[in-house]
Amino acid sequence: MNWKVAFRPIGLSRTDTFVSDLERLPAEEAKIWKKKLKVLENDCGCKAGAVTLIASMAIYIYYFLFTHTEMYSVQQKILAGCVIFFVSAVIGKTFGLFLASYRYKVLRKKLAVRLGDHSYLG
Repeated sequence: MNWKVAFRPIGLSRTDTFVSDLERLPAEEAKIWKKKLKVLENDCGCKAGAVTLIASMAIYIYYFLFTHTEMYSVQQKILAGCVIFFVSAVIGKTFGLFLASYRYKVLRKKLAVRLGDHSYLG
């Protein structure tokens, strides 16, 4: 485990530990790596949350418009919709955060291999 990354001081971003190492690369390549790292570091999972919310909304609307749901009252339909939308947004956001974290780790490993420094592979 890389202790510099695991126990970095509060206020430092995850890319700060790579800044000094990136100086060993050509300037253009270092700039590209910094940009890639910064994009993934700031990824919040909102896109995945929005996609799952829209998909669940489409399924919900289709289900209640084109199936026989006369046995449910309007209040039950509204409550079911709110619960479905909230749960799907939370699941999508969580999935998006896990995906962003995984993509960041993969990019960090690629950078470590590129730098020839295997202490970041942890």
